[in-house]
Amino acid sequence: MQVMAKRKSGGGVQVIKKTIADRVRWIDMDNAFKNCMKTVVIANLTHIDVLKFLQDASILFSRGT
Repeated sequence: MQVMAKRKSGGGVQVIKKTIADRVRWIDMDNAFKNCMKTVVIANLTHIDVLKFLQDASILFSRGT
């Protein structure tokens, strides 16, 4: 029998370091306008704070991942 333990979070109880790939993801979409424009989505996977999401998204955008 496997027991699932509850993970406590908030208030600095647990700090989990995640990589940028765990927080945001670059997704290639179908090209728009007869392949004249590349279309991508930078998806938010974990952020609650918009500013932190935009900081991570700008890193992915500058890499062009």
